[in-house]
Amino acid sequence: MLNEAPHGLLAAVIVTALHFILVPVERTWTSFGAFYVVCLAYYVSGESLALFISTWTDSEYLAIVGGVSF
Repeated sequence: MLNEAPHGLLAAVIVTALHFILVPVERTWTSFGAFYVVCLAYYVSGESLALFISTWTDSEYLAIVGGVSF
């Protein structure tokens, strides 16, 4: 897990930034809580970004970052 932590942190930062860019302002704070919990869980567990994306069902994220891998 410790070896993969920098990649997990980078993925968390990138996907969090995309969240604020893609989600309309009125939805940002209502949807960000659940999104952040899932993102943090994958970062702590050291899972890959591909697995994170495959479990995130919001089409806004899948359309933009579905092909990104670290």
